[in-house]
Amino acid sequence: MQALFDDAGVAAAFDLAPELRDAAAQTWFDALAAAAAGGGAREVAALHEALPRLETLGAKGAVFLLAADEFAAAAAPSGSAAERIVRLESALLWLRLVGPEEPDRDRALLLTARCTLALAAAGHATLAEALAPLDALASHAATHPPADAGRAALRERLLLEAEFDRGEILVALRRTDAALAVWRPLAQRLVERLARTPADGDRALLRDVAVALGGELTNEPAADGKEGRDVERPGAGTRAEAAELWAALAAADAAEAAARSAWREAAFYSIWCLPDEAADVARRRLAGIDAAGRAGDDATWKRRFDELRARWR
Repeated sequence: MQALFDDAGVAAAFDLAPELRDAAAQTWFDALAAAAAGGGAREVAALHEALPRLETLGAKGAVFLLAADEFAAAAAPSGSAAERIVRLESALLWLRLVGPEEPDRDRALLLTARCTLALAAAGHATLAEALAPLDALASHAATHPPADAGRAALRERLLLEAEFDRGEILVALRRTDAALAVWRPLAQRLVERLARTPADGDRALLRDVAVALGGELTNEPAADGKEGRDVERPGAGTRAEAAELWAALAAADAAEAAARSAWREAAFYSIWCLPDEAADVARRRLAGIDAAGRAGDDATWKRRFDELRARWR
C-alpha cells in the first residue's frame, strides 16, 4: 500500500478522488495494525514508522496510536523529567484530535485521564482535571451505543479500568470513602467475571483492587546486596475484604498454578490479609498450599510463607 502513495501518478489521481485516497489510507493502516497485532517487533516497527504519514492521510486509529506512543515514551525510565512532561503534553495534543464519533474515542478519553494524572503528579495539572476525562468517558458510553459485540466488550473493559483509575484519583484527593464506594462494587464485578470466564485482564485489575483495598508488602533491598526487609504499605480499605479478593484470584489461577507466580502471590495474600479471628481459615489455606507443594523456592516467598506458618501455628 505504501507504494501507492509513493507513486506520483497515483498521488495525482488520489487528489482528484479524495474518497479513494481515504479508503486506501485506511486499508494501509488496517493492514499494518493487523500485522502488528499478530506479528513481532518488525511488524510493530513498520506500523509505528508509518503512523505520522497515516495521520496526515486521515487514517482512523493512527492519531490514537501516536498518542499511545508518546505516553509509552513518557514512562520510559531512561527519559528525563522534562522530557516526560513534553511527551505527556504531546500525547494530550494528539488525543484532542480523536473526535466523538471515532472508534478510538473511549480509549482516547481513558488515556487522556492517565496522561493528566501523570502530569498532576509532576505538578503540571490538577487531580480534578484528571477526573474530567473519566466523567466524559462515562457520558460518552451512555450516549453512544457500541457498534458490535467486539466494541461492546472493549468498552466494558475500558469502563472497568476507568473505575479503578477514578478510585486512585479520589484517594489522592483524600476522598477515601468515595474511592471505596467505587472500588468495592468494581471488585465484586471482577470476581463475577472471573467466575464466568477467567481472563488475564480481569485478573490483573482485580489484583490492583485487592492491593488498593488491603495493602501489600514491599521488599526494601539491603545495602549489602542481601535480601531486604518487608515493609507494609497499607490500603484504603480493610485487609479482611482484600483477603477474599485474593482468595478469588487464587481460585481462578489454581488450574494453571504450576506456571503462574501470580497464584503464589494471591495464595499468600489470601492468608496474610486475614484477621486474627480467622485462624481456622488461615490454617486451612496454608494446609492446601503445603499439600500441593506450591510455596515455591524463591527465597523471599519461602520466608514469607514460613512467617505465615509461624503466625498461624
